[in-house]
Amino acid sequence: MKKSLLSLTFFLTLSFFLSGLQGSFYFLPLPLPHFWFIIVAFYSFQKPLLFILIANLSHALVLSAFSASSLAFPLFVINILSFSFFIFSQRFNTNWSHISIAAGLGCLAFHLLDWFLSGLSYGFATPSILSWISTSFVTFLFAPPLVHVLSSLDQRVYYERIDTLENLRI
Repeated sequence: MKKSLLSLTFFLTLSFFLSGLQGSFYFLPLPLPHFWFIIVAFYSFQKPLLFILIANLSHALVLSAFSASSLAFPLFVINILSFSFFIFSQRFNTNWSHISIAAGLGCLAFHLLDWFLSGLSYGFATPSILSWISTSFVTFLFAPPLVHVLSSLDQRVYYERIDTLENLRI
């Protein structure tokens, strides 16, 4: 329980820091990656379902600090995408490249769901598809190093030292 709470705290702190970093570079002409979505994809592939649901609720609260939208939309979309990532990881053997691809494609799906759900509420507008694709591609490019860092730090959190001399005693 302590290790899961430590892992959740680490993911949320890193997401808060990277979302703040992303928000401070809004003036750049280049598309910025959605770092928070890489973190969501990582724990959706690596953790059990209860951890994912609790982390998604906490993650939506972190993201609401950087957004003007309501809490319901990000929570709904993050839960749908996380559940699909969880089902995929349970069905197939996944590695870091699958997490990176899922982060890029999930970012595109997030934008599509945002457009569709806001279109149902407020009327459909012309989507900025090129911006969505470029943001998803940049998220995909930044995903492998961040997934590697997340994986190594998560392994350090869940590391257990086994004393072989104590286990071999009769």
